[in-house]
Amino acid sequence: MGIVLAPTFVFVLAAAILNPDTRVGWALIIYPFLALMLSVLLVYVRIFALAGPVCNARICSALCLALGCAAAFIAGVTIPPLYE
Repeated sequence: MGIVLAPTFVFVLAAAILNPDTRVGWALIIYPFLALMLSVLLVYVRIFALAGPVCNARICSALCLALGCAAAFIAGVTIPPLYE
């Protein structure tokens, strides 16, 4: 559950605090759902692509969580509103 929700929360916090462009309009309403969908995609990658003989399940989960949170933070800080 944390691998799905943590990147979404990191994205929302980074966008709300560090990206002034997302404070206006629909960005903080629309973008968290997009981040949530990408987090669900990350879970599928972790389950189907990385599980099994590639690496240990605990290491894969920690790696996906760390990379997902880092990507969500960078996206939250840098992404402009796309609907303007």
